[in-house]
Amino acid sequence: MVQLSIPDGIKKWQVTDGLSFQQMSSAMSDSMQIAFNKRERADWVWANSGERSAQTGMVQGSRGYQIDTETEYIWDNSIWNITRPHTEWTVASKSISSSTVTDVGTLTLDASASTSSTQATIAGQGAITVVNTGVYAFHGLVWTGGIFSGSRTFAEINQGGSNTICRNNSVNTETMVNICMPNMRITVTNTTVYLRFFQQSGGSLSVQGRIRLTRLG
Repeated sequence: MVQLSIPDGIKKWQVTDGLSFQQMSSAMSDSMQIAFNKRERADWVWANSGERSAQTGMVQGSRGYQIDTETEYIWDNSIWNITRPHTEWTVASKSISSSTVTDVGTLTLDASASTSSTQATIAGQGAITVVNTGVYAFHGLVWTGGIFSGSRTFAEINQGGSNTICRNNSVNTETMVNICMPNMRITVTNTTVYLRFFQQSGGSLSVQGRIRLTRLG
């Protein structure tokens, strides 16, 4: 007897089903069309959260895609979790002196731009604590109220307070430093990550910025 497999809805059959050539051809055609329709590589595609909430037939690991928010989900046997959640913060302006590596200013969660506010918490000046182990993409942007005038200027990502994992240098006359770590691996729960700034010489700068953290897996 031809049945729909769960959760992808593609037809399956056994030799003992005794399908005629016409029945088997029809089942294969239907299955191929279903597979083509799922080229988003999701078990389900929903127009909005209402359709997602009404979904049934999930098994652990089932995946879905919500069109209106362009967001992928995975079913953990109790709720739909976002597969690649991201959290964003705005960095308040802070005055930074020369010749000192300094954590940038106070962070404020950008709730409207974040799909998760729980994967990391604010830990102080320019610092976030990543709750769970895994692989993340970290992106930071630092800009100033004046141009960089020092002989050496950079922004860095520091993990744990003593481990610089990424650093990007700037040059004179620029007003911002962009820095990212596309595959930052967190091996210990509740690891704190810092966005820091340095100018070797020149006057004090009023530094502010932006941080985005995305969970990759």
